[in-house]
Amino acid sequence: MRGSTKVGLKWHDSRAIGEALYDAHPDVSPQSVRFTDLHRWICALDEFDDDPAASNEKILEAILLVWLDEAE
Repeated sequence: MRGSTKVGLKWHDSRAIGEALYDAHPDVSPQSVRFTDLHRWICALDEFDDDPAASNEKILEAILLVWLDEAE
């Protein structure tokens, strides 16, 4: 029998990641964030549990759009 494991955020969880970034960086304007910083901040989230190399521009853009929506 397996022990319970915490299921973390994956790259496809753009809504949850965008909301987590909004909470983690309330004073940052998402419009000014570079993709390199966005990637680093996502990987630094406590809840994030995915392969850092598995992201791409389309994924980062989707996450950024959620963050922009939250910031409005």
